[in-house]
Amino acid sequence: MRIPAYAKINLYLDVMEKRPDGFHNIKSIMHRVSLCDYVSAERHADEGKIITVSCMDARIPSGEGNLVWKAADRFFKHFSIENYSVSFDIEKHIPVSGGLAGGSTDAAAALVLLNELYGTGASTYELCEIGALVGSDVPFCLVGGSCITLGRGEELEYLPSALKLDLVIAKGGDGVSTPAAYKRIDEMYGDTLSQDFGSLERAVSAVCNSDTVAIADAMYNTFESVVLPVHAEAAFAKSYMEDADGCVGAMLSGSGPSVFGIFNNKESAEAVCADLSAKGYEAHTCESI
Repeated sequence: MRIPAYAKINLYLDVMEKRPDGFHNIKSIMHRVSLCDYVSAERHADEGKIITVSCMDARIPSGEGNLVWKAADRFFKHFSIENYSVSFDIEKHIPVSGGLAGGSTDAAAALVLLNELYGTGASTYELCEIGALVGSDVPFCLVGGSCITLGRGEELEYLPSALKLDLVIAKGGDGVSTPAAYKRIDEMYGDTLSQDFGSLERAVSAVCNSDTVAIADAMYNTFESVVLPVHAEAAFAKSYMEDADGCVGAMLSGSGPSVFGIFNNKESAEAVCADLSAKGYEAHTCESI
């Protein structure tokens, strides 16, 4: 079986106080976009405990360091399946270590595939419970659409929206270590993290009203304050998009360094994407779904 694994962007991301478990609480709006990987899975004769992961991209780990492997391991343990043999192949299109949930969405796709291949009949909710043990973004990647995400990202509230955004997503330079970015946030903000620096309510209203201009005006990401000053490629991509014809707004996604721009027409988006690609960026046009 082979299915798409869709990326996400954060239309809003406010990092809150650190929790006793070491994670931070967040207030975020995640939205699924059409940029995707493809994940294939094949079930073999059930002998032993065999999980293999392959990908043509050499940056992607093939063993226990891959979230697909971890998701499969959690799946078999959850359902007390003792003998299994399954192989996965990842066709990578989402920029690696880019703040777009590339690894998490592949893990989510793996859970969906395993649920079908092994006939376990799990609900989306049950798959989300398994996925939350693999990564904070996995539950959203299973649900999709547009959601408020709270807690460490695993608490979801679905937002009804007919939102259609024409987007450019661009990643340049090295990836960003999410733990290191959180550490810089702690150093910069300290005890003030419990305060709201943006307005989640205003962003939610804009999404539910499918108001593109209002969304661009309400967008916020705490990580911009610690990533953009030290990541020249991300800072340039944001500035370049914001100055381009047809751009309504641009922002870092997740902890970056990928930047997305919202455009009011596909032609402008395609022109900016081509320009950034020519400058060495890994750039894609896509749309919200």
